[in-house]
Amino acid sequence: MGHFAKNRDDVVMKRLSTVLWLVAGLLACGPDRGVQVVVRAPVEETGEGEGEGEGEGEGEGEGEGEGDIGFARYDDGAHSPLTPSIVARLRTIRDEHPALRDDVFAKIGDSNTVNTGFATCLDGGSVALADHAALDEVRAHFAAGDADGVSPYDRESSAATVGWSAFMPLRGNPRPLDVELDAIEAAFAVVMFGTNDIQLNNLHGYANDILALTDALLARGVIPLLSTIPPRGDNATADVQVPRYGLVVRMVAEARQVPFMDLSQRLRGLPDDGLISDGLHMNRDPRSACQFDDDGLQFGFNQRNLLTLQALDRVTRAVVFRDHLPEVSALSPVRGTGAAADPFVVDTLPFTHSADTSRSSFRERDSYGCAPTINESGPELSYTVTLTAPQTLHALVFDQGDVDVDVHVLRDNTCLTRNDKEATMALDAGSYTVVFDTFDGDSRAGAFHVLLYAMEPR
Repeated sequence: MGHFAKNRDDVVMKRLSTVLWLVAGLLACGPDRGVQVVVRAPVEETGEGEGEGEGEGEGEGEGEGEGDIGFARYDDGAHSPLTPSIVARLRTIRDEHPALRDDVFAKIGDSNTVNTGFATCLDGGSVALADHAALDEVRAHFAAGDADGVSPYDRESSAATVGWSAFMPLRGNPRPLDVELDAIEAAFAVVMFGTNDIQLNNLHGYANDILALTDALLARGVIPLLSTIPPRGDNATADVQVPRYGLVVRMVAEARQVPFMDLSQRLRGLPDDGLISDGLHMNRDPRSACQFDDDGLQFGFNQRNLLTLQALDRVTRAVVFRDHLPEVSALSPVRGTGAAADPFVVDTLPFTHSADTSRSSFRERDSYGCAPTINESGPELSYTVTLTAPQTLHALVFDQGDVDVDVHVLRDNTCLTRNDKEATMALDAGSYTVVFDTFDGDSRAGAFHVLLYAMEPR
């Protein structure tokens, strides 16, 4: 009998094995643990693997030293890992909202979500899974879901509209997002925005919008599955921005420890990058957008439908039916404490991280030679990055509200450049320090997110 056809009593029995499952994941992670300052997701951690991180070096660093059992880093894979800590978090969300339908997902996005090429064919008639036959169980599971009288595949979402940017589902009274969630009571949501947001030329605003949308879903008990966007074949300048916007989605998903899908990665290299002649919208196999053989997967919507079905399969098995095997993040916990003498180590580029200067006691720099009149007297956190060849380093900081954290790039304690939001500079090979420092004292300290890369991440 397939897992998706089992009696729910069997699901309850599976939950009794959760502790053993988490222990197995912890053993697989190995003994090495780093101290990491992280921003908590809206839902509290369950406690497995948590501990207080204690700083070393010149001062005491305050933060959540959770290690890889408590906080997983996301790499450049098509799907983010479902580690024991992530699954425990997502199960808590699901258990706290039992009225939501675990066979319904909401579609949230723009024209590439409204388009009937996305998901509608998964209802059954025109599906050819080819080498992906194991996905038929999850396909049938959601095909049987009731999204206000239709399956979630066929649902015309109130939270997906042609031309929308990421802030639109949260605009209005009532908000379109709430209208949709009230109507279908979905336990999951597939989210993809960015194609239109690029036109606004505001990467930091986009980050705020994706974060706000993610938090709004989590506040209602809905588990978001965040996706990057297709390439922009219509405009070379816009296409350069697609990877940057994708890294922001990955950063937000990692910060909130929710599933992430890299659609852009799947589409790059396909004929016409999987797009129709307008260079904006995905194409589909003339046979069906649900043909998952080699020929079908040369098309954009076919790739998106497969990627989405895979993500739904992974999260449903982990959260609902609880038979997903433990995974370990491909990236080790970030090493260091954030002190000047013991900075966080940037061990790979691109690099994302979430931190909080209000939890840091490091106050080793109050001003910088490249901008000596600017008051940076608040707490800071330091990172070290080593370039093996001359490259242009991009160092971005994303903060919100009254928080004001600035970014500075140093070499041998000499400030080379700084900025309020993004410091960019062509650098020789060597080691550099990137300091994220709070402007104007303690009152502006708080949570922020870091994105570092040394080339356009294509």
